[in-house]
Amino acid sequence: MIRLHRPSTAVLSQSARKDMGTAQTAANGYPRGGAEIERQWNNFRRRKAGQEVWSQFAIAFSTKCAFCERVNAKTIDHYRPKERCPKKMFRWNNLLLCCSDCNRAKGHQFHFRNKTPLLLDPTQDDPAEFFGWNVSTGTIIAIANPDREHRATHTLAQLELNDQPLQDERAEKLKSIVYLLARVVREQPTEPDTRERLQAELRPDRPYLGILRFLFAQPNAYRPIVDDARAKLPDIDTWIAAWL
Repeated sequence: MIRLHRPSTAVLSQSARKDMGTAQTAANGYPRGGAEIERQWNNFRRRKAGQEVWSQFAIAFSTKCAFCERVNAKTIDHYRPKERCPKKMFRWNNLLLCCSDCNRAKGHQFHFRNKTPLLLDPTQDDPAEFFGWNVSTGTIIAIANPDREHRATHTLAQLELNDQPLQDERAEKLKSIVYLLARVVREQPTEPDTRERLQAELRPDRPYLGILRFLFAQPNAYRPIVDDARAKLPDIDTWIAAWL
């Protein structure tokens, strides 16, 4: 998970904004858990406005899941579940792009502690303030902070963000980046192929940038290689600026 920017509704056409407003006015009268909720949401998704909403979130999130960072996320999800909060069903600031696995794991649950939602919203909360990483295994670790640890552990558990395949994919991603950084340091001069491959892997639309943010920004076993590569190839800082 990495911090994301939700654009303003200005990216939507006037007709899409109007359609969302009309749909929300109707949804304000739906009872929690009512059968009408799912039916009306599915109808909205099929309309031009719903397709436009998906398209704008796909652009803003680089087609990646807001929670696990897998690519090709297909679902517009509700941070506060629409079944529990129909009054936020068509609210722009309650929508996120999500993969099917995270959507399933999230379900209809939404818990609070002292009136604060336990689930992190990466458009409002900076995951770097809640999580650390084991760079060898790709495991996300809740930070030892009494004000944040309970939200971190809840989010990890609810979304199953340390599922073994995810850990393995993140570890492999980091391993490939460290390999390319070591090549940058070793090659005299850096080969064009190495430079191109590294730049491609650091694009904002690539998966699992959360662990790479930790690699570049926090103390860890690979920081000497990272620092040497950045000193030798300053373009790296330009490539990672969008998400660091």
